[in-house]
Amino acid sequence: MKITLGIVLQEILKLADLIEHRKSDKMSFSIEEAADACGYSRDTIRAAIRNHDMTARYANSKPVILATELQDWLTSLPTEAPTK
Repeated sequence: MKITLGIVLQEILKLADLIEHRKSDKMSFSIEEAADACGYSRDTIRAAIRNHDMTARYANSKPVILATELQDWLTSLPTEAPTK
């Protein structure tokens, strides 16, 4: 797997964006906000919850993702892309 500078910079920017959200004292995200914060799609966030890779909390019927849970999920992702 060839890691390019562009891939590394993209991941750094994702984490920087998440850190910036933490600095604003935002404690939780909706699915849409979590997707925007980390640069993944809403479907990817939903799949992570469905696969038990990320835990959502529920305020009534609305899923809420804690900022720490989102950060933990991001840091648990593989450091290399899967090979075909």
